[in-house]
Amino acid sequence: MPRNSSSVSQKIAARHQVLIYARRHFTRRPYTEVKIHEIADDSGVSISNIRRLFGSKQALFREAFSLPPDPIGKVRQLLEPGIPGAGERIARWSLNIWEHTLAMPYFPALLRAAGKDLEDLPAFDSWLQAEVEAKLIDVLPGPDPHVRAQFIVAELIGVLVMRHCMYDCSISSMPVKQIVSHLSRNIQHHLEGPIGFDTGGPNFLKHKVLK
Repeated sequence: MPRNSSSVSQKIAARHQVLIYARRHFTRRPYTEVKIHEIADDSGVSISNIRRLFGSKQALFREAFSLPPDPIGKVRQLLEPGIPGAGERIARWSLNIWEHTLAMPYFPALLRAAGKDLEDLPAFDSWLQAEVEAKLIDVLPGPDPHVRAQFIVAELIGVLVMRHCMYDCSISSMPVKQIVSHLSRNIQHHLEGPIGFDTGGPNFLKHKVLK
């Protein structure tokens, strides 16, 4: 076998091995607690090679679960025409992306954990906080962007969990167009703000109400 072909085969094998162990770590522990060196130790692929193959932990997580590569960049793009109508644009884009992603064999299992207990979903929850919610705050105009960002994320994830984890509910079989129609109104409300009550700071939605 030519040397170049052998090198390509080794890269493909290494990538496959890293993704196997990355999914294992990310589904068992919070995203922020998973370390690249742990995935390297288990997969037998060096840290330097993992970084060459994937670039960063964020990129590795996204590829492991087929997540969109730059969700906030896309949200900024969807907001560029202006706030009016942005709720529908975000809802439609999000549903289209997730409908495709959830066809993958690993990500539904990650989401289905939420049907039993949200505490069983540490990786996805912490990825949302680190990669989506925190950056969404920077692009929201008006007051209380921290709380409004959390509400937008909550709206989107709530629909995904209901649609793909709770198969007996109406949302699971509802046409995407109909879901977008309902969801876009709520997202539009959070985009325009204000919340309308005292939020008490950026951790308003972080408190556990049910124990």
